[in-house]
Amino acid sequence: MKKLLIIILGLLIIFAGCISDNGNTANNNTNINNSNTNSSTNSNGENKTLFQQIQEEAMCPCSTLVNLRDCKKYFPDCKYTANVDSMINSMILEGKTKAQILDAVDSYNNGIIEEKLKDFKNSQKEGRVILVYFKSSLCEICHEKEPVFNQIKEKYKGKIDIYVYDRIEDSVIFEYFAVDRIPSIVFYDGNTRLNEVPYNNITLNDVSNILDFTLDKKK
Repeated sequence: MKKLLIIILGLLIIFAGCISDNGNTANNNTNINNSNTNSSTNSNGENKTLFQQIQEEAMCPCSTLVNLRDCKKYFPDCKYTANVDSMINSMILEGKTKAQILDAVDSYNNGIIEEKLKDFKNSQKEGRVILVYFKSSLCEICHEKEPVFNQIKEKYKGKIDIYVYDRIEDSVIFEYFAVDRIPSIVFYDGNTRLNEVPYNNITLNDVSNILDFTLDKKK
């Protein structure tokens, strides 16, 4: 009888051990699966690098209407994006924060606009009569109006200040002047913006009427 009790007790211990081992194995498998799930989630949550985040939040140096990432899609000829990318990468390597880098990109973009407008703003300060011509090298009508514009330049040479901006190279300037059609001419008397002449009215006579009237007032 005693031997029988010992055998039964031994079997119970072995059976209990198997249950315990299976339970531990199941728990271990669950932990591994949970670990893999968390790792996948973390990886998905961090799939955007700092460079990519900045590309999505910073403005394009050639257009304030799109971010830096889309700038390369919609303005592939923008000559400033390579400089901006280089600046961003350098600042990331220096350990700068995203906010610091975004501020630096904004400053760079504002510097481009200010440089393009430097002479124009000086003309404004001097109270000059100004003609600003907006065109595009890809615009067929602009090419058709080029002889008229050349006549205007010749007629008013030395009397007014003339600035020409191209849609491809100077998109940010178009937004500054709120011009959305080309070719167009915008007139200024110092800081005062006068009438705008769209492409269908760009003739020597129509433009002369506005300029002569403005110049006569200043005599």
